[in-house]
Amino acid sequence: MVAIVEPGGRWPQGVGHPVTRASRALARPALALLLLLVSAGCAARGLDPAASAADEAAYRDTLARSARLWQRAESLRAQDQAASVELFELDEVAAAASPTRPLLKKRRRVLRAEAVARRTEAIVAYRALVDAPDLRDAPERSRALFALAHSLQDAGKAEEARNRYRQLLEEHPEAKATPEAYLELANLAYAEGDLDEAVWRCDGSLRRSTKPSLRKRALYLKAWSLKGLGRKHHRAAMEALRELVRMRPSDPRSLEAQLEDAAASELVTLYTDHGDPDEAASFFAAAGPRGAKLLQEARARGLGTGRRLERLERKIY
Repeated sequence: MVAIVEPGGRWPQGVGHPVTRASRALARPALALLLLLVSAGCAARGLDPAASAADEAAYRDTLARSARLWQRAESLRAQDQAASVELFELDEVAAAASPTRPLLKKRRRVLRAEAVARRTEAIVAYRALVDAPDLRDAPERSRALFALAHSLQDAGKAEEARNRYRQLLEEHPEAKATPEAYLELANLAYAEGDLDEAVWRCDGSLRRSTKPSLRKRALYLKAWSLKGLGRKHHRAAMEALRELVRMRPSDPRSLEAQLEDAAASELVTLYTDHGDPDEAASFFAAAGPRGAKLLQEARARGLGTGRRLERLERKIY
């Protein structure tokens, strides 16, 4: 019996749609061919579909383990930092109190022990992530490596911190933390008196960073390192300080503003002792209202006096 259907009507109950049956009939061989091709492709690559699924599951487990280690380490580091901040505040209170109250001393001991304990635990967690062979490609690894180096530096383990910063630069040269790692290596070198290394590491940071706050710190450290290398490097030190002073000023309440003030004061000192008065006037005039004040200070301190004395010494000797 052939079902007759009026336009816009429905197919009688129990009667299959002829187009649907035809589509399914055509789809079966196509689906079989697709499965055959997929199986053949896996075989050609030496892959087992079941094994591929297992690998995918293992990869997801690896990512989850990396994320857990990272979150634990960051939580411990945050606790360390919170205890350290409170300890710093207590130290300021204790310095103002005379004599130091016993309760303050006890609280300081507790906080110091807590900070050390949390930092030690964080270092263990960071190491577990960074050093695991199966987590070398984990998305958190470069950040964990920098945080590990920084935590080691805070713990006073300078040599191990230096090695970890270098490891970051070698294994993750494009990581976001790379400019900061260069600057921390410069700080470590400066602390040990290796001023050439400090200058080189500062330059590495400056080449890779456009962040104003980081550049200001790198320029300031570079200037001090160059100054420490002797008189022949003072011009280069002045150039680093000039670049810093030319940058946009920070919020006056920030720590950066203190660094900017220190850089400006040091630049005035260098101009007074070694600078050309005409060059100083030109530079400070282009530095805006702040520059006018600095030029006035330099003149009050005898701008160019040191350079005139150097010329006099050369004539005499």
